[in-house]
Amino acid sequence: MLLLTSFSDVLGDIGSRMFPSLPAVLTQLAAFGIMVTIVITKFYKPLKELIEKRKALVTAPQQASARDAEVAQNKLMESEVILDQARREALQLKEEARLVATQEKQAILEQAQREAQARREQAERELMFQRVQAEAELHDQIVDVALAAAEKVVQREISKKDHDQLLQQFLKEVGNNG
Repeated sequence: MLLLTSFSDVLGDIGSRMFPSLPAVLTQLAAFGIMVTIVITKFYKPLKELIEKRKALVTAPQQASARDAEVAQNKLMESEVILDQARREALQLKEEARLVATQEKQAILEQAQREAQARREQAERELMFQRVQAEAELHDQIVDVALAAAEKVVQREISKKDHDQLLQQFLKEVGNNG
């Protein structure tokens, strides 16, 4: 037993050192809790709030930049839509102008053809009139020559030889006047 006694003596002394008393542990735990509470309320919360404010200061420009980029992207898409619409309108106007120009060209060509036809017809009428006048003048000259020849025939009696001479002379005069 001796061994036991000395062992318990050794254990008792170590045991008392190893395991503190309950009131001391509770006091230390309460002090630790108070310290943690003080650290949290006095240091951690203000530090956390400061970090959050800094984070907000840092993220606010980033968020604003992201919003601005989104707005810029939207405006870019809107401008591209407007530009595409303007291009389509320009093409449409160009096609309309081409159509109008083609129609005007056709109208001008038709007008020119009508005018040319009218001038041609006028020239033909003038030519026909001049031809009729020339034929009338020729007819009048032939009648005058025939009358003159008939006068000569009546003034004298014509022999066969005179008749041939008169006919030749008449043909010469007609040839010279015609």
